[in-house]
Amino acid sequence: MPKFVWVRKLILFVFLICFGKANASNLQPIGARSAALSHATIAADGILSAFQNQAALATLENFSAGFAIENRFLVPELNIGAFAMAMPTDIGVINMGVQRFGNSLYAESRYGLGFSKLFNEKVSLGLQLNYFETRLGENYGTSGRLVGEFGFRVKVSEDLFVGGHLFNPTRVNISKNLTEPIPTTFRLGAQYSFSDQLLTFAEIDKPINGKAQIKAAFEYQFLEKFYLRAGLSTLPIQNSFGFGIQLGALRFDLAAQYNQLLGFSPQVGLIYQPK
Repeated sequence: MPKFVWVRKLILFVFLICFGKANASNLQPIGARSAALSHATIAADGILSAFQNQAALATLENFSAGFAIENRFLVPELNIGAFAMAMPTDIGVINMGVQRFGNSLYAESRYGLGFSKLFNEKVSLGLQLNYFETRLGENYGTSGRLVGEFGFRVKVSEDLFVGGHLFNPTRVNISKNLTEPIPTTFRLGAQYSFSDQLLTFAEIDKPINGKAQIKAAFEYQFLEKFYLRAGLSTLPIQNSFGFGIQLGALRFDLAAQYNQLLGFSPQVGLIYQPK
């Protein structure tokens, strides 16, 4: 193999490890609609809430599924993919999802099974158990851990929803041999509808050992089938924007987030969610 290929792999490997430690995990919230809204969507509903707040799935009335792909900073080796599906039952909504980041040098995967239920048509509760897997290439091996999460969503009024979520409350480490923990984060946010066409979102995202990230966004529906979205978040400051097209039960979403230091991270998604 040419020398420059090994150098490129080494640089990429170091970047993956350092970037992963800075964020505690590369498996961040995903979904093109959510990305366009700067992931200020802890109180929003939708099938990809399976990766953010399972309580928001409790209002689903039909089988739903969706997937999303993110190309972080336009680097092919930093792709993230996710797929989720949910099925309403007589006792609540059951969901399953899988999310994967990385390549042959370094990869993280998350496999989740969750349950959510609506109480009194106002309060939704959800919980999920995940198998979190980390794999290092070049025969370094694979480590897997069980990680829990739970959340709530409250319909305060016809226009206002409030949601909260806690990930990894028991502070599970990446592996038995490493003391680096999988992130423990708490998110609290709201969704407010100014009209049938305009939704606004606000959220605080707080790692247990880090500073709080503030997020705000809006979604505007026009021409019945089209949605425009934009958002802003701090730490680091990132702009986001995107759009969606609704065609019956199918919705196509496209988004991009812009980091001032590292550049663009485009994301695409396809959602099947009958009303």
